[in-house]
Amino acid sequence: MTIDPVLIKSSFAAVEPHGPATTGYFHQHPFEHDPGVRDLLAEHLDEQQDRLRAALGAPVTPWRAPTRRSASCATSAPGTPGTGR
Repeated sequence: MTIDPVLIKSSFAAVEPHGPATTGYFHQHPFEHDPGVRDLLAEHLDEQQDRLRAALGAPVTPWRAPTRRSASCATSAPGTPGTGR
């Protein structure tokens, strides 16, 4: 299986703006189809939905353009010759 970073980034870009609605749907969908599963989870799912959003975005992070800070950290890491550290 070939991993396509462009497809992953574009797919996530389509979902990311919808934030909480995306993970809310993910959790609500099973409850609508089988209400009995609702009792298996916590009453308030806000924290769980935040964790799910972070997990969904984690694979995209390595392919995002480096920020100015992360690029400078990569070149001046402790112990790097010529940085004075």
